[in-house]
Amino acid sequence: MTPDTNDDPKPLTGDQDNNVWWCINGGADIMAEKMVTSLAQSPLYGHRVTAIELDKHPLDPMNPMMVKVQTPDLSTPETRYYSHVITTTTAACLQTMDLREAGLNYAQREAIRVLRYNHSIKVGIKFC
Repeated sequence: MTPDTNDDPKPLTGDQDNNVWWCINGGADIMAEKMVTSLAQSPLYGHRVTAIELDKHPLDPMNPMMVKVQTPDLSTPETRYYSHVITTTTAACLQTMDLREAGLNYAQREAIRVLRYNHSIKVGIKFC
């Protein structure tokens, strides 16, 4: 069962005491678009991410993640700081980013290295 497309999604099944699954109509980018509205600074478009790092001695402990980007005119790279980084880029693009200092464990680095594209599936995400 899929609810009608609207801006106020309703649970597909279940009740408040059980697991409730929601359908996001309009594609996965809808979730990213909604998340952008809650950011303190607007995202950069048209910039190439060159590195993602976990700052070992952050000036702002609430924003320990550094994202380094190359500006479109190839001038000095810019660094931005975030509390969390979620990347949804392709595996090929992710492999071109310097992730050595991103705080990834062995299994995460291995997953990025061996990831191959296959048939698509639906994914359920549980936030606790």
